[in-house]
Amino acid sequence: MYRRRSNAGNPILRLIIIGIVVGMGYFILDQVRNAPPPLAEPLPEPARTREIPTFTPIPASYIATLTAIPRQTPLAVRQLAPKGVLHVPTQGITTDVIDAYLNATSWDVTNLGMNVGHLQGTGWIDQLGNIVLAGHVELRDGRAGIFSRLSQVKVGDPILLELPDEQRTYTVREVLEADPTDLSAIAPTTTDQITLITCGAYDFLTDTYQVRVVVVADRVQ
Repeated sequence: MYRRRSNAGNPILRLIIIGIVVGMGYFILDQVRNAPPPLAEPLPEPARTREIPTFTPIPASYIATLTAIPRQTPLAVRQLAPKGVLHVPTQGITTDVIDAYLNATSWDVTNLGMNVGHLQGTGWIDQLGNIVLAGHVELRDGRAGIFSRLSQVKVGDPILLELPDEQRTYTVREVLEADPTDLSAIAPTTTDQITLITCGAYDFLTDTYQVRVVVVADRVQ
């Protein structure tokens, strides 16, 4: 018997194979050239720059009822020298207390950051009265502020004010919402109490907070 002759050496068959390979190459090259450009990376959303809410302008007649107003000190000095430390244990709040100074018509709280501000002219440790501390519910970049959980404080919760030479303990008597124009929460008192204030009830349509969240606590120690 004899072996059949292979067709591998057939020149016509080789030409056909070469033509198929070249055709596939041109097809692939054409697909690469005509491929759509890659999608551009989505641009990051701009950072939120909501204005920090400030206190409603205060009548001059009310400002006159506050204690004597000392000269302002530079912001950098104020932030490096806190007056004390506030603790609200049930809500995990621990933060420095710095001064929030009166400007022409109200208190400047725009630069508090994660501190709380002692509203200038309200009571302090050297006198009997209403110590008023304000803090942000939300920061300018949208992060939660130091008082973001203030509305969750309950009656009976403790509040601690840590001072250089002592620690004062208060018990929450009242948690309420007040109109921003209502100044009764920050009025002077004849009792030793502490009042915490922040903003609440944000309105997306007007980009404003509709109420003040107020926590009032009486000193027990």
